[in-house]
Amino acid sequence: MRLEIINRDATSNRYLACDEQGVDYINAEQAGAPLRHFTFDKIDCVLVSPQGRLSFQVGSEVFSVMVSPQNAMHLQLIESLVHSVYAARGHRGIVNGLR
Repeated sequence: MRLEIINRDATSNRYLACDEQGVDYINAEQAGAPLRHFTFDKIDCVLVSPQGRLSFQVGSEVFSVMVSPQNAMHLQLIESLVHSVYAARGHRGIVNGLR
């Protein structure tokens, strides 16, 4: 199942999608920004800030979108992303309270 988050406002347009193949990301603040695809094993870290910013790191690059804790689709995407990254990197079990 493909889960998506789209952030659009006056200064930014960001898109994040997660499915069983990996993560797609676009930061359209940059003219002609390409769609970037990352497999879960390439993602080094996933963080969610108290301000609601979901970020993931690939090498030295960090990609982020705003999320809403009241949005069930956002929560489902976060959980799926965290579990898929941990599974791809050889980790199992409970991750920060997510099962």
